[in-house]
Amino acid sequence: AVAPNIDGNWLFPAPWPTVGETTVTESARYEVTLHLHGTNASQQIVAGPGIVTQIDPTTWHFVLDHGRNFTLSISHDFIVRQTTTDSGVTVVLYTFGEATTPVFDFALQTARDALTRDAQWFGPCPYKRVVIVEGDFPDGMEFSGMVFISGYWFETYPNKPESWLMLITVHELAHQWWYSSVGDDQSRTPFLDETFAVYSELLFVEQVYPGQDAWWWNFRIRAFQPQGYVDSTVYDFGTQRPYINAVYLRGALFLDEIRGAIGDEAFMTWLRTYARTQADRIATPAALWGLLSAEDYARIAPIRARYLRVPDPLDNPAATSAATQDSPPASAIPRTTTPHP
Repeated sequence: AVAPNIDGNWLFPAPWPTVGETTVTESARYEVTLHLHGTNASQQIVAGPGIVTQIDPTTWHFVLDHGRNFTLSISHDFIVRQTTTDSGVTVVLYTFGEATTPVFDFALQTARDALTRDAQWFGPCPYKRVVIVEGDFPDGMEFSGMVFISGYWFETYPNKPESWLMLITVHELAHQWWYSSVGDDQSRTPFLDETFAVYSELLFVEQVYPGQDAWWWNFRIRAFQPQGYVDSTVYDFGTQRPYINAVYLRGALFLDEIRGAIGDEAFMTWLRTYARTQADRIATPAALWGLLSAEDYARIAPIRARYLRVPDPLDNPAATSAATQDSPPASAIPRTTTPHP
């Protein structure tokens, strides 16, 4: 990938941090032809994003529009399952488990539901085909049109929705909007994607599993007693847990307080407008906060002061804000419980 050039300056990360991601790339079109070689080349299965064509047993062609990156995973042991959302998005799951194992059916249904809900809330999915791959590393990882979910979450699935498998699947797929469509500087402003991906988990639980939001708050947030500034950079931390607590978990508390202060309809309109106006761009805090009405921005000033190191990102004459006048109304999500304290 090529570093973005913004206002004459190349935007690239500082020396590699010990936590988080550092990717900051422009949205682009990728066309990739892959030729496999070796005695077992024809037995390999290639998982990759975008529109895929297998030209012959060892040649694959991919076309990915609106990608921040292009990623592949190759194995001869993949078992492939797929489904389609009501809006026509193909969801493909690549795993290493038995074809009839219920855990993989649950993961595929969760993915289908998550992509359907996210499209209703934030706008159409950026991709017509989304790939999920069982990974051999902790938690999960997002890429454009493709995500990895740790095999550990498949192995430890407790045969009920309340699980890390459900949460991480929903989280990584939310990154198709928050990171892949709406880009950001993941090293300096990681909350612009991670905070929103975590809060998308709550929106999903509220709607797909009504009454389980209390479980989500306790299991996902309260258990870790999060502290720290939501707008921290990855360079502010030496270990993973404090970084996650501040940017991810306290970020969810932050957004929930904003939602309670401005109301469901204004909150969901804000998220949808952020997704629409910043698509294919590299978003900034000023762009995000400038999408709120002046009244709502002032209303949440005390909340910003409690959660942000820079509580007034718009206190800058040079900051530009995206216009909101032509924003389509977003469907509000009525709460089934009281706001989180």
